[in-house]
Order: sequence, then C-alpha cells, then structure tokens
Amino acid sequence: MPPARDAAAAAVQLQARLIAVADAAPDVDADAVIAAAADALAAAADDPRVLVMTAETLAAATHLAAGEPAVEPGFRVHRAPDGAFVVAEVLAGGGAAAAGLKPGDVVLEVAGAPMRRGNRDLLPWFGRAAGTAMPLRIQRGGAERALTVALAEVGTPPVALTIKGKVGILRIHQLTRADDASRDGVAALRAALATCDRKKVTGLVLDLRGDLGGTVPMGVASLFTNAAQLVAFVDAAGNAATLDRDGEIWPTERPIEIIVDDQTRDMSELLALALQDLDVAYVVGEPSAGTLALPGTIDLPGERVLVYPYADTAGPVSRTPPADHRVTPTLVVANRTAAQLAQGKDPQLDAAIADVKRRARQPRPKRPPARPAPAAAGTP
Repeated sequence: MPPARDAAAAAVQLQARLIAVADAAPDVDADAVIAAAADALAAAADDPRVLVMTAETLAAATHLAAGEPAVEPGFRVHRAPDGAFVVAEVLAGGGAAAAGLKPGDVVLEVAGAPMRRGNRDLLPWFGRAAGTAMPLRIQRGGAERALTVALAEVGTPPVALTIKGKVGILRIHQLTRADDASRDGVAALRAALATCDRKKVTGLVLDLRGDLGGTVPMGVASLFTNAAQLVAFVDAAGNAATLDRDGEIWPTERPIEIIVDDQTRDMSELLALALQDLDVAYVVGEPSAGTLALPGTIDLPGERVLVYPYADTAGPVSRTPPADHRVTPTLVVANRTAAQLAQGKDPQLDAAIADVKRRARQPRPKRPPARPAPAAAGTP
C-alpha cells in the first residue's frame, strides 16, 4: 500500500481530472460518468483505505457514529479460512434477519456481482431508501439459493455485555459518541464496566470483529490506560502529531484481550493498535482490514466523497506505521468456518477467554500514575 502522502497527492489529482471531465462534457450525463470513473479508480487503488462514498452512505455512517439507527443490510461477513465470505453476524430487527439469512451462510454475490471485499461491498447499500431490494446469492449446506434482503433501519446498542465465568465479553458494534448516554459508546462501556465490578469479573475481552469503525476512539481507549498520548500520525507533508487521551481511566484494572478479524476496520483498528502498542491488551484473531489512517475527504462531482488516508497511523510507543496498515494479533487464531458459525462455535472467543484467564492468574505490575498530555500535542 502507498504511504499517505502518495495517496493524498493521487486524491487531489483525481478530483481535478473528474472536474475537468464534467466541464468538458456538457452534453452527456457527466455525473454518471464521473461516478463510474471514481468508483472504478477507487476499486483499482489496491488500498482498502481509499473508497468513494455517496452522500447517502456518508449520512448513514454519520448516523451510526452518533449511535443512531440507519438503513443498512443488517448483516456482517468475514473471510473464512477457505477464502469464502461467510455471514458472521445477523443484526436483530434488520432486513437480513427478516429475509432468513443465517450465520454460516456463504455470500457468493451481491446484486449479481461477486463478493470480493467483504463488508466493504455492503457499504454502498448503507443509507439507501428503506425497502430497497438487495439481491443475494448464497450457499447454505452446499446448495446455492437466491435470497432478497429488504433494506431496513437498524439500531444496534454500541456495546453488549456478556459474562462467562469471571470474564466480561464486551461486544463493541460501533464506536459512537453522543450526548444521549444510551447511544454513547463511552457511557455504555462505563456502565458495562460497573456491572463487571459488581460481578467481580477478573478479565475483559473486547470483541471488535466486523466493527466498521465510527468515531475517534480516544474516549474508549482512555478507560483502559493512563497514557497521555494514544495514537501517533504522520501526515502527507511528513509532519508528526498525536491524538491524546480523552477522559478518566476506569479504576479497576484487569487483563484485556481484543479480538479482531479481517473486517475490523477504521477507528476500531485504531483502538486495537493503541491498546496493543501500549501493552495494555493482547490481540487475538486474524490481521485486521488494513485501514489504519487518519482519513481525509475530497468532494467529487456527482455528490460523492473520496475518502483517502490523510495521515499514516502509528502506535504511541513504536511511532512506526505497522506493516500494511493493519493490526497483527499477538495470538493468531483463524476466523470461524461456515460450519463453525452455523453450529455456534467460536474458537477465537474461546482462545481469548482462555488467555485472559491465564493472565488473570499471573501477578501484574502496579498501574503507573496518570500522566497529563503535553500542551504541544495536537492533531495533524
């Protein structure tokens, strides 16, 4: 993948060329031509951090980051060990659940096009009108079948807590920030951590699989570390800067495991990188999506927005962007197969629980005192 400075330069050039196309072709549907060209160029960029979003998709992403319901397909996939994209999660109350889609179904095609990039192939369907038909071709139990999902508004709590034994499993669906505590990710996590305190939980698992990202996760990361600086960036001009902590640390210290997969992207990758680099959490699963970056946007003709890596992301300690801009697990455990998903088995979660229990039995160094952020630190 190219560094951010190359991607930024290419983005500006793309904007200029597409505007030139619009100006030079007054007798054709320039918006349609530009939309097709922008989509094709983004797909050919060979960088998962580069994508073109419609105004509708961008609005849906904004709603999700604020913890608000949005019209979307209502399911998430990941790449199974055999290379197929399988349904990993069906969201309650969504169109996929109503259509009968099940975990373990293999998604072969979306609207006649082969699925090639997992959840990213679903993004263009976010924000469309409720009731829009999304044709799928799936495979279940070795037999292919057609299935149509009617897009519907889905509202998913930002955090869901499950306790197994003395381990608290925090499923983070989306990193949100909102004035309404019921929709705010930090508030939801604080409530979940208070429950863990009452239940005398000794270890935590943060499940970020299939998490599409959301808002900047510094408030979430600050619950688990006293570090002043949580993420480092190098922008397109080579300038270095940091994002600093945002809020108080939770007083109860526990070992933490984070589960990621190939569909953990954007700000959820940022959270995993920060806590891994600070040696606060072990990461379990498969390497993440490779979208670590501070995103920049450029408006394109045809009511489209080009999203590109404005700045490369690095850990606050290493200060070096990770290989391929993705989080590499401390403990690599393969994604679930179609059969395991259909049977409700979860080797990644089992491995995370076993490891956090092991670490809970070991003596841990005393947590260092809080360190204030330097006044000079800032955002690129």
